[in-house]
Amino acid sequence: LHRALHSAPLPAKPTAMTEPTTVTEFLHKHGLPYAAAFEENGHDHLPSLLEASEEDLATVISDVKMLSGHAMRLRKILGKSSATHVSATPLASSPPPPAAEPPASAPQSDPAQ
Repeated sequence: LHRALHSAPLPAKPTAMTEPTTVTEFLHKHGLPYAAAFEENGHDHLPSLLEASEEDLATVISDVKMLSGHAMRLRKILGKSSATHVSATPLASSPPPPAAEPPASAPQSDPAQ
């Protein structure tokens, strides 16, 4: 019993599983190798990064010269992938049936008359 209390490794596991408290820890946790670039460009405040607007995040990504695949991963991690990512907007606006219907409706009206 004394041995079990003394050798309990429980604190080590929760420490490893705690949430990051710095930008460097956050980037390492998600496999993004930009800690030095974030520091050099002054993007070293984790709460600011986590709450960054879409425009601010685009600035950060540009400042640290992040590769596009890593930028997509960061946007997804921060929950901004669907609303922010540029390719998501064209996909949403490409297949709108209403844009295709008005031209089709107009020619159908002329031959019917």
